[in-house]
Amino acid sequence: MNDDTWPDDGCEPEEDERGSSCIPPFDPANPRAPRKPRVLRTQCATCIYRPGNKMRLRPGRLRDMTMQALRQGCQGVICHDTLYRTDGFLPALCRGFYDLYGSRNNFIRVMWRIGGFAEVDLPPGEDSADDEPAAAT
Repeated sequence: MNDDTWPDDGCEPEEDERGSSCIPPFDPANPRAPRKPRVLRTQCATCIYRPGNKMRLRPGRLRDMTMQALRQGCQGVICHDTLYRTDGFLPALCRGFYDLYGSRNNFIRVMWRIGGFAEVDLPPGEDSADDEPAAAT
């Protein structure tokens, strides 16, 4: 299927022009390098799944994002702290989404069966906290 006929299912293709895929790009210099999808080892300090709406999402936005991420073909929610970075740190799945909804996301379930995920930490100096549990939507 070409880009002109990509269905509007609310999800984006695995890799888009913004680089928001959690799967590392192929490295021709190291073709045997594992390409496991990335997930944060812990929730970031401003995780949207923490209590208190730390990202100041409008009412209903978290539910909408979660429902979209559970649709067929979606990888899940990519952590906002790993998007659009200029330091080379690649996007990773949100740990809050992974812990709360991973068993309901087809991409995550398939990856569990065929090799799992590479757990990554945010770069040094980035806020990550594991002192509060994820909040259910």
